[in-house]
Amino acid sequence: VRKPHVLHFMGHGESGSGQMPRLQISDGTWLDIEALARQIQQDFREVRLVVLEACRGAEPGAFASAAEHLCRAGVEAVLAFLWPVDEASAEDFVSAFYAALTGEGAARGDVVASVETAREPRLGTSAAAFTAVLYLRGEDGRLFDFRRPRTQAAAAAGPALRGLDPPLSQLLAGPFSLVLGSAGSQA
Repeated sequence: VRKPHVLHFMGHGESGSGQMPRLQISDGTWLDIEALARQIQQDFREVRLVVLEACRGAEPGAFASAAEHLCRAGVEAVLAFLWPVDEASAEDFVSAFYAALTGEGAARGDVVASVETAREPRLGTSAAAFTAVLYLRGEDGRLFDFRRPRTQAAAAAGPALRGLDPPLSQLLAGPFSLVLGSAGSQA
C-alpha cells in the first residue's frame, strides 16, 4: 500500500486558551491535533509535508501550535497560518506555493524557497502574506526530488493528469492525499 507524502487540510482550525489546537473536519466534528499527530506517527510516517489551510494552525498556544505538534510527530515541514485568513487569500497563497514547489524554478522541491516565492508578490498587496509560516524539522527545505532515472521515469509516470504541469501531475499520481475539512472552495 502506497502511503501519502503530502497531507493537505482545508477547513477551520482553532486554538483557544488552555485548549489543544484542533481542526474542524465536518459540521460540529473537531479533531484534536494531538490525535492527528498520533495517527501520522502510527500509520503515515512517510508524510513529509502537511499543509494546514486553516486559520490559526501556526498560532502558538499553551500546548504549542498545531504545526509544531505535527513536526514533533515526525512531519518534516508544515505550512500553516498564524491568524485568521480569508479563504480566497489562503487558496491563492497555497496555490502559488504548490506552483513554486512543483515548477521549473529554483524553488522546485524546496518548501522554504516555495514559501518565499509565494510570499514575495503578495507583500505589497496584503498583510495576509505574513500569516503563512513554515515549520521545518531539519535544516534542509528540499523535501522533494522530482528527478528520476530515465529507465524508471517512463514506467512510473503513468498517464499525466490533464492540464497540470508534469511535476505536479507526478506528485498527484504518486503517494498523495488530500484531506478536506468543512470549508473550502471547489477549486
